[in-house]
Amino acid sequence: MLAVWLLVRIANTMVTMKNGILLMGVIILLYLSSFACPSAASIQTLERTTLFPIMQNGKWGYIDNTGAIVIKPQFNMAFSFSEDLGLVVVGQKFGYVDRQGQLAIKPQYDEARTFSEGLAVVSKDYRWGYIDRTGKEVIPLQYVEAGEFSEGMAAVRIDSHSVTEESQWGYINQKGEVIIPPKFYSAGDFSEGLARVSVGKFGEPQQSGYIDKIGKFITNPQFFLAGEFSEGLAPVEVGGKYEKFGERLHRHIPGKWGYIDRSGKVVIPPQFDHGYSFSEGLARVSIGDKLGYIDTGSIHSL
Repeated sequence: MLAVWLLVRIANTMVTMKNGILLMGVIILLYLSSFACPSAASIQTLERTTLFPIMQNGKWGYIDNTGAIVIKPQFNMAFSFSEDLGLVVVGQKFGYVDRQGQLAIKPQYDEARTFSEGLAVVSKDYRWGYIDRTGKEVIPLQYVEAGEFSEGMAAVRIDSHSVTEESQWGYINQKGEVIIPPKFYSAGDFSEGLARVSVGKFGEPQQSGYIDKIGKFITNPQFFLAGEFSEGLAPVEVGGKYEKFGERLHRHIPGKWGYIDRSGKVVIPPQFDHGYSFSEGLARVSIGDKLGYIDTGSIHSL
């Protein structure tokens, strides 16, 4: 039987500042002593470098791990730092700041994401492309949609330039070269050498499976919903179905979530209302309105 830990303690900290009140809700996961812990050096490094977005008097800025304001609230929105650049919104445009709060890439994009593997995906006039950390456009803004780079590849939705064919997802490398041709209804990030993709058409039920980096299906499309691989396992929904709802729409009837290994074998039986990826030996799951954590120590096969 799977051991489920309800080890979530929510620490709500109220920090009073001169011009406002910052409410911080921090979820602390309590790990058992048998799990590996980060070294003191890595913890100190994290504490020195991590900045957290906060809102004060309607403006966003950043604090460090002590709660001290490092970048004064001045932005319309602020997101997490990644690769030493923070994604911010000034007016209605997205740009990036450095750790001193100086604009490193001026706000000019309609939408943008944080940096990943040296590149950030940005959008203007409903087209997506990629910039480097200097702000140089290294992959033209040409995609209908685009994802972040992971393991050297990014999922992009390429325009079919046809009124009868839908745009589909494929994968490019950091040079913008198409590595896996567009043929998927949806596509996720690569993780541990595999990516979740789905097949099907708009208005019809889609099923998800996993491909390798040459586009070969390792696990055939068979799941209604699926997550990324982490620590050798991926959460998948088994037994779900779609019910006709309107002329071209289908309503999702949930099944149960379990976990598969890289070969596609179900190793943790479907029993949860939802399951999330593993991290440091634990995965968050839900049953009804209850949340808990499972480990991999008691794996059962179907």
